[in-house]
Amino acid sequence: MGVKLKEIAREAGVSPATLSKVINNRPGVSDEVRMRLLTLLEEKQYQKATPAQMWDGRGGFVNLVLRINHGVSNDPFYTVISQGVAQELQACRLAVRYLVQPACTMDADAFDEAFQNAYNIGNILIGADFSAQVYERLKKLHAPTVLIDSVHADFSSVTPNHADGAQQAVGYLLAQGHRKIAFLSGPLSQGSMAERHRGYCQAMQAAGLAPACCAECAGVGLEDGEQAVMQLGQLGFTALFAATDKLALGAMKALRRRGVQVPRDMSVMGFDDNEWSRYAEPALSTVHVPKTRVGMLAAQLLVNALRDPAMERVTANISTRLVLRDSVRPLPG
Repeated sequence: MGVKLKEIAREAGVSPATLSKVINNRPGVSDEVRMRLLTLLEEKQYQKATPAQMWDGRGGFVNLVLRINHGVSNDPFYTVISQGVAQELQACRLAVRYLVQPACTMDADAFDEAFQNAYNIGNILIGADFSAQVYERLKKLHAPTVLIDSVHADFSSVTPNHADGAQQAVGYLLAQGHRKIAFLSGPLSQGSMAERHRGYCQAMQAAGLAPACCAECAGVGLEDGEQAVMQLGQLGFTALFAATDKLALGAMKALRRRGVQVPRDMSVMGFDDNEWSRYAEPALSTVHVPKTRVGMLAAQLLVNALRDPAMERVTANISTRLVLRDSVRPLPG
């Protein structure tokens, strides 16, 4: 216990153990004494140190919060990122406390249960659509927090360069002679989807072309991609760029149902390079996101913030690259 608390206990005429019980809201202190000590603590402007502030570099728990919604509950994208986070934290002798968040927002009780933990020294949040309310509550905790796949001015973050990856994908399709290129997106309210859409539009505009078709799905899953393509009328495009591999694979299933062969009749490009894309028929050309690296870098930023609380916030954009397989072919001249 610090000298200041000992001085407060001495002034109040109680033992440091009694004062500690009041600070930590533990039983064993009468209501009268508790109220007197709380008043004195307030007069002294005492602020209880957070677990992060007391971290001595030897252990502790980090919350790894995974935002799971319809379409990503069985998605390997966030799973691989999580593995990268855990690998790096465990190398630093930090334990990982996994939390699955099914909604973009949390009520006060759920938030306190998740984050107000005596052993929690930091947080890493994976997901593109946490609510502003969650971020505002996190700010008040004064615990190092790093975001993955979203950006906020008050926290460090690690995100793939979504727009650049989309430009690479569309640029490759253009180089193969395609001019009518459709875009299949998840909810554009999500930052990652909006950035991939922006990259698509920029690439088309740079080529002097208008977007051929843009279909926004309610989710980012296989069913969303399949349903969207089945609901399209005449397919007035020769290539389809999907914002996720799962959307692309669902779209390929719908194209088969409509009698359209990939890549003979339609070229398809995905984004993420999840494991399933390699085993599709035909194997899916896509944009590779270095998912393990994303997770490891986020963990490194958190550990650095624990070691140096004055460290400035960092926004890291991770480069992507094309992975060319069998789902795209040059458009015959």
